[in-house]
Amino acid sequence: NNFKTCTYDFADFYGESDWEQQFVNKLMRTQKGNCHSLPFYYKILADELNTSAHLAFAPNHIYIKHLGEDNKWVNVELTNGNLSTDAWLISSMGISAEAIQNGIYMEALDLKESIAYCLTDLGGGYIRKFGEDGFAILCFDKTLEYYPKSIHTLMYKSNALRKLGLAAQKEHGNQQPTAQMKADYEVFQETQQIIESLGYREMPSDKYENWVKSVEAEKAKVSK
Repeated sequence: NNFKTCTYDFADFYGESDWEQQFVNKLMRTQKGNCHSLPFYYKILADELNTSAHLAFAPNHIYIKHLGEDNKWVNVELTNGNLSTDAWLISSMGISAEAIQNGIYMEALDLKESIAYCLTDLGGGYIRKFGEDGFAILCFDKTLEYYPKSIHTLMYKSNALRKLGLAAQKEHGNQQPTAQMKADYEVFQETQQIIESLGYREMPSDKYENWVKSVEAEKAKVSK
């Protein structure tokens, strides 16, 4: 990219208006990315260079973990290009001890888990373009087959099942629920129970946006 440094794109970083904001090829084209495309691009480059880099999750966030020469993990924060400690991530993002113990955050993903999560991205993009249906659920279930503690995937699946259930209920009116509706509701309840058992706590989007801006401000202080 002609030695041009990649930077964080604060515009629509959730991809709510344009899902392509999440894409690595958008980052490659513009040198601007977010906490999804930047770590994925880093992971791709690391794999091409035959070195070890692992995706890792925090609330609403993805970063990189390397195993250092001392056999200890090093966190690479692509939001600002700095190295971050576990303690900083835990305190700044409010990650609970329960969530860490249950393995939903701060775990280094293996290659199968990383590839499987791409199906969650596919399902999320599909929903934005076509709405919730069985194909999206199939994507999420396949991710969970290889990465069962993917909290983001579980949330996607739960939200999709809830919206499908509400749509079916509206269409069905006051009639008795069908066998399919009952089965879908049971899966929704099971998914909710798994989410709660893993210690998930929601991080509101506005709080995450403030976190990203605070990280950028901290970077500016360090550079001075």
